[in-house]
Formats: sequence, C-alpha cells, structure tokens
Amino acid sequence: ALSFHSYALTLAGEEAVAQLGAAAAIRDGAPAAVTEFGATGDPAVLSRLAGQFDANLLPWMFWSYDEQIVRNEALPPSGDNLRGVALAALVRPYPIATTGVPTALAYDPATRTLDFAYTTARPDGGMYDDRRLETIVFMPPRHYPDGYVVRVRGAKVTSRRCAARLTLRTRHPGRPVTIHATPRPPSPSDRPFCR
Repeated sequence: ALSFHSYALTLAGEEAVAQLGAAAAIRDGAPAAVTEFGATGDPAVLSRLAGQFDANLLPWMFWSYDEQIVRNEALPPSGDNLRGVALAALVRPYPIATTGVPTALAYDPATRTLDFAYTTARPDGGMYDDRRLETIVFMPPRHYPDGYVVRVRGAKVTSRRCAARLTLRTRHPGRPVTIHATPRPPSPSDRPFCR
C-alpha cells in the first residue's frame, strides 16, 4: 500500500500531493491512503483538503486529534469539549463498501450534497453479479438531521429512510451506478421526519 501525508504550503502544492499520490498508486497497482493531513482546526482548510482527496478517490485520516478537535484531551470527546466547526468539516458522507469500482466522489459542505458514482465491474474486469452484495454509504446524521433525499440510477435503496448507513443493491450488473443525495427539507409539522 502507498501511505502518504499532505502538508503542502500552497493550494497548488496541496492539489499536487493528492494528484501525484493517486497517480503513483495507479502506476504501482497499490492501494493508497492519505494517512496524515491537517494539523489545523480551520474548517475551510479541512473541507478543501478532504474535497481534494475525495476528488482523487483517496481515503484519508486526519491528524491530529488533540486541540484541533477537542478542547481538553483529558475529557471525553463530546459536548462542549468538541470543536464543532472543525469536526463538521471532517465528518462527511463517504462510501464504506462499494460493489464495484468508484469512479467519482464529491461532497459539497455548503449544500450538503453528495454525488457518488461507481462501475459494477471488479478491478480484474469481471462483474459483481451477486445481487446480495450491498454498497454502503455513510450519511452522517450531523449533516442530515432531517434525513436526506437520494436519487439513484442503476441500484435499489435497501436501507430504511434516514439511515446513517445508506445501503444499495445493484439492479443490472455491468452498468454504472450513480447516487445523488441532498438534505431533506425540515418537516412543516412538529413531528420529526426521521424519529
């Protein structure tokens, strides 16, 4: 596997790290992961970096947990001890498991819109034709408190509404799948939609 860090000092440098890391992994036929980035609590920087990694289909891990995310490491990571704006920038929807090969991933923090696409082909060219296999996408309740609306082509949603784990089954092996999710508008009634 290719493990690399991103601590570039310019926007162009940040973009180059993500692009070069993805290209090196493809060249070497190796899985890749950004195993360290951040060291800042600036939500704009965190969102920008996470977006670059998503655009390059790179899994990532944030560094560091200390004062960037919590106010006091001696206390539990909850309530007022969390730095909400930094955490909100890092908690994003993402595919946990894909019955195919991801081809595009984008999340817009401003609109809380997720777009994810994948082929149903395996990396070796064969097809995932077992329709019992599910694609799983994490949909953080933090960003979707009233649930989400999802439009899917090429697959069927199998999870319950508002599920934090959106699950899908491929309809037609060999065809691409696209997912577009947006926040559900708040319910006009007093009753919460998701509870």
